[in-house]
Amino acid sequence: MLGKTTMALFYAVDFADQLENKIVPALSAGTVVLADRYIFTLMARAVVRGATRNWAQRLYAFALKPDLTIFLDTRTDLLMHRAFGRYGSLDYWESGMDLGLSQDRFESFFRYQELLRKEFEWMAGEYDFVKVNSNRSPREVHRDVRAIVQARFSGHRLGENP
Repeated sequence: MLGKTTMALFYAVDFADQLENKIVPALSAGTVVLADRYIFTLMARAVVRGATRNWAQRLYAFALKPDLTIFLDTRTDLLMHRAFGRYGSLDYWESGMDLGLSQDRFESFFRYQELLRKEFEWMAGEYDFVKVNSNRSPREVHRDVRAIVQARFSGHRLGENP
């Protein structure tokens, strides 16, 4: 079992490898890069597990600043149903079982996800996330995300800052 700091450092090293070997080369080739979660989930997980926000920010200071970050804001009960629909169970780590929030995986999941949500709420202001209500159908969420991306990047060539 890895300690909380070791785990955060492990995730940072994995991200640095992806940045160096996938993201930067793709951007250099003129490709638009879409990243699910990027550094923000890693930062939120580290903070919920005891790191300070300042430490997490310094740990990921090497990361490129995204042109756009969309935060899909979802109720915890929907997250649970979606996890079951996709995986058939609740993951140990996604449930925060390592934190000892509860012996019950469902209760731990709710508590852990709420702690993460509070961090994402803080980050939304700090990093200018565009929030989308994702408590709706995938079609409605897709429509909103598409409109945000189109509005943000319309009239810009790849590689230009909007």
